Amino acid sequence: MRIVAIGSSDATEIVDELVEAGHEVHSIDAIRPSVRWLASHTDVDLGDRAALLDGIARIGAIVDEVHVFVALEADLLAAITAAVAPLGIDETSATVVAHYG
Repeated sequence: MRIVAIGSSDATEIVDELVEAGHEVHSIDAIRPSVRWLASHTDVDLGDRAALLDGIARIGAIVDEVHVFVALEADLLAAITAAVAPLGIDETSATVVAHYG
């Protein structure tokens, strides 16, 4: 499964578990999480909406899940969901998994 982890430096244990389970994990955060074998890390200030969406676009459109470890505005979460779409007949959006509040 291809996963984008946003705000991953706050959740190294969960990200490490995803990597250990064999998932292709792409981290987006201002700080690289201390997790070995990440597929990629994009250094982004999570308060910069355009940079965050650009970082997701650089990873690619084929993403199965987006794990969010920081609070983001609802419209930004919707934009993130729209920016990623898994392969499939119905072209539905990827699953967004929130790990906060």
